[in-house]
Amino acid sequence: MNELLVDLRDQYTPIAQENFLKLRLYTGIAGTHAVSDPVLLKRLLGNLISNALRNTQRGGVLLALRQSAGHWRIEVWDTGIGVDSKYQDAIFNEFYRIPRQGTEEGFGLGLTIAKRLSQVLGCSLQMHSRPGRGSVFRIEQEIVLKSF
Repeated sequence: MNELLVDLRDQYTPIAQENFLKLRLYTGIAGTHAVSDPVLLKRLLGNLISNALRNTQRGGVLLALRQSAGHWRIEVWDTGIGVDSKYQDAIFNEFYRIPRQGTEEGFGLGLTIAKRLSQVLGCSLQMHSRPGRGSVFRIEQEIVLKSF
């Protein structure tokens, strides 16, 4: 897991730096291996990170790996524009973009793809957001920990 997250941080740091943002990584579980498809998981997280960077004008994005109550979760936190509660379900629909908010980039597919990938991987995808304060997207799955 840590290697996957480091790869993602390294991939997206130049994009963050171009926009004067910080991309930080917190891995609270050392030596963890997930029983998951690494390509699909990386794609899912890449969509969430890309979306967070696109909708953050100042501050940054935190990519965090955490463990609690028999689950691992990966969180993508941002200090971006946030999403009003009336749009929070709709943003996962194909081609949906919040009216007059965010950037003109993208086709409104990133979160749709992320949601579908989470379903394929058998993990939950949740979000919490506050307009003007930012958002957090959480991917969570039951832990299958193995020591290698």
